[in-house]
Amino acid sequence: MKPMLCLLAALALLPLSAPAFSSAESAALHQPAQHLGYLAFAREGQLDALRAISRPGGAERALTEVGIQGLQTFSGTLDGRTVLFARNVTPNGTSVHAAWQKAMANKRLAPWFAEQARLIEPHPRAAAQGLSWLPLEQVFYFRGADGRAPGQQARACCAVTGLKPEMEMQYRTLHQTTWPGVLATIAKANIANFSIYLVEIGEQLYLFYYFDYVGDDFAKDMAGVGEDPVTRRWWKHTDACQLPLPEAAEKKQIWTDLMPVAPAPTP
Repeated sequence: MKPMLCLLAALALLPLSAPAFSSAESAALHQPAQHLGYLAFAREGQLDALRAISRPGGAERALTEVGIQGLQTFSGTLDGRTVLFARNVTPNGTSVHAAWQKAMANKRLAPWFAEQARLIEPHPRAAAQGLSWLPLEQVFYFRGADGRAPGQQARACCAVTGLKPEMEMQYRTLHQTTWPGVLATIAKANIANFSIYLVEIGEQLYLFYYFDYVGDDFAKDMAGVGEDPVTRRWWKHTDACQLPLPEAAEKKQIWTDLMPVAPAPTP
């Protein structure tokens, strides 16, 4: 059989349609884990009480056993309210819902979660579901750098900014078609697991980012990001979408840092 006829015969055996995946689904399929974000509010005057709650002994091991890794919480102020942002990693193939159900039923963890829940005010959508924390929509994830030495503790970085409602589509599109040069600069700066989450609070949209810094000179690496010409061109597009909080705007910045509620867990 001639080569062209062989090719046509082979093509005839293929299905008429192939499965299609959204960009978010494709990213999830190619990542070993889900990087999840959650939002709640501290009840008025209760942030110090939240900070004073200590993790029970063996909490990290118990969390890992049910599929919850690297659980951390950060806090900041939005319109006079104390916002809480939490994140964790759950391996792909593990049900997030089942993992949290097991964690809540764990004898070691349940009292710890119950103590926190008394001091937390849920987002309205979470409250309607009987939840303390609202799972956030992830609009961007990049694995980035992967050069951390064994035993080296990553530096957790987290921040918040506003998003102009009329620019939501543009912002989403930008982060589904992120320029390769921008991604290369992120990785070169020793940034790993860069995630951006989107949520509405009242009538306003907010963005939260989280990343792990795995280098040894944070100031130098962040300065390098700001000096990259491709990234600077990219920021002209993203900055136009964002609505900085007042304290960041006064400093001519976009993002407002969030602070850890408690020290990072021991790996």
